[in-house]
Amino acid sequence: MTRDEIIRMARECDIIDFRDESDDPHVKQMVDFLESFANLIERKILQNCKIKAPTRTMDQEFAAYHRRGFLAGTAAEREECAKVCEGMKWQAASDVTAMAEQYAARECAEAIRARGK
Repeated sequence: MTRDEIIRMARECDIIDFRDESDDPHVKQMVDFLESFANLIERKILQNCKIKAPTRTMDQEFAAYHRRGFLAGTAAEREECAKVCEGMKWQAASDVTAMAEQYAARECAEAIRARGK
């Protein structure tokens, strides 16, 4: 529960007056007490329900899924590029040149795949 939620609820229950200033030391102290109390209640509820508090926020979860998707996509893209290199049809003037070009294509494909390791 956020501090703002606690202040809003405290005002709804007339624990603090809506006219009280947030920077008043007495109001700050009361809100600190209420925040501690709310945290104790929240822990007790979670403990009784045998529910673990979330360890990661939704933003963190989204970032993790996004990262996994990005990595999978880049790996697939690298593999496709390597296949293009391997599939090149060379029109060389001689067998020696053709062998050199095929070797270069294989080296290129291996270099592309190695970038992901």
